[in-house]
Amino acid sequence: MYVTFSSINNQIRKVVKAYTPQVDDELELIDGDYIFLEPKELNKTKDGWYPGVSWLTGSLGMFPGVYTQKTAETQTWALHR
Repeated sequence: MYVTFSSINNQIRKVVKAYTPQVDDELELIDGDYIFLEPKELNKTKDGWYPGVSWLTGSLGMFPGVYTQKTAETQTWALHR
């Protein structure tokens, strides 16, 4: 399976604190990783959890926003197999 996610029309957040998933749909946050998410998702949540894609692993899942911070846009991309 290929997961592609570009910085165009997406927000990039840097992981500032590691997080270990507690349930299957949560994303593991690795310190220094970048998470890509659609900006419209920021307005949908009431609990601070967002769906995103990890730049390091290509995994998709929910993550707590307080463990991340918004970063400047970048043209970084990765191909995960």
